Amino acid sequence: GGARRGAQVAGPRAALRSLGARAWGRGDPGREDAHGERGIASQRAHYDLDGTAVSLANLGRVRLALGEGEAARAALRESLTLALRLDYRMLLAYLLGGAAELAWQAGDPEQAARLIGGAAAAFEAIAMQIPQEEIDEHERTLQPLRETLGAERTAELGEDVRQAPSDDPGDEGLTATMPYFDR
Repeated sequence: GGARRGAQVAGPRAALRSLGARAWGRGDPGREDAHGERGIASQRAHYDLDGTAVSLANLGRVRLALGEGEAARAALRESLTLALRLDYRMLLAYLLGGAAELAWQAGDPEQAARLIGGAAAAFEAIAMQIPQEEIDEHERTLQPLRETLGAERTAELGEDVRQAPSDDPGDEGLTATMPYFDR
């Protein structure tokens, strides 16, 4: 009964996420945005909090790429709220990268560099290698930071966060993230 129904509805949600990811991969973020919205609506309707949190993070990144800063911030903020509630450490690591882009757009390149360092530390804290797609996202953020701050200063800021003593190396990054989600 219930488990079978859950498997049946998970299929369409997963299909919508897959369509969105394929649209993004083809360089069609507008289409990914539409698929993402439909997928999120379905996930919410079925109380799929993990899936909703991930989809909102993806949607936030798409909206950043589309230049929709406020819409991106709203999606990333909601994803962060869910990730914290669920203690979803892997997603929190990804969200630090999104926050770095928000910090850069807000005119705070030093904080953006720190947040990239926080993202790297958060991935390290969960013993996860940073996926190539996320490395690419970090590099898109780091490139203008290096031009603005210089390569050495950018690396230094990121490394300072990575080397900071903490029970959870992502904590400093998460704390620093909040202002960029709440603007």
